[in-house]
Amino acid sequence: MCGILFLTVAALGAGAQIDLTSIIAEADRLYDLRADTKNVRQSIRTLEQGLADSPDAYPVLWRLARAYEWVGRYAAPADRVELFTQATTYAGRAVEAAPLGVDGRYWNALTTGRLGEARGILRSLAAAGEMRTELEAVLELAPEHAGAHFALGMLYHQLPGWPISFGNNNQALEYMSTAVELAPENTTYLLGLAELLLDMRRRADALDHLEAIIGMPLTPTEPVESAEDKQRAGDLLRRLQ
Repeated sequence: MCGILFLTVAALGAGAQIDLTSIIAEADRLYDLRADTKNVRQSIRTLEQGLADSPDAYPVLWRLARAYEWVGRYAAPADRVELFTQATTYAGRAVEAAPLGVDGRYWNALTTGRLGEARGILRSLAAAGEMRTELEAVLELAPEHAGAHFALGMLYHQLPGWPISFGNNNQALEYMSTAVELAPENTTYLLGLAELLLDMRRRADALDHLEAIIGMPLTPTEPVESAEDKQRAGDLLRRLQ
């Protein structure tokens, strides 16, 4: 009897895992088609179905944070606070489910920043410290996480300096340069570095990077973002030349 019960439980467990794996695979497929935001919204519905039986499923939770961040980024301004709040909620749950999970920590940082921006400058400055803490935690877990290096660089670049906040272009340059070294195929990282160099009055270096972006293929993992990067690089070059 015990042997039959064990086999039944094992079979059910395997079936549940296969179902969750299928849900994640379908959500990833839809997210890869994010040029149409409807596909990301469908991925959200798919992932939320997966939480019905597995409310603490870490791979589902951080993907929901990522999906809501994408939808919020392209939503009407009036809708962004609600969408980014959803994103941070799922990211926070992901961190609770797996405190050492890199993806959960990374998306918790990014969604916190997005929500701060949507709520206004004062909230954004308050969120910046939380964002930095999470990104530094990511780098403790994964020192070569290019996205975390870049996000920290953007924080230091965009924020005002002391005594208002911790903005520092030299620190930004260090983080962004590392991101580009780790992921030289990523147009977003190179564009961010070029814009920083322009602010630092290093025009020749910035122009070299902008020209390089235009000649690069689309970033394989981020074709939508990369197409936008190439368009912005071209616009900047035309204004500067």
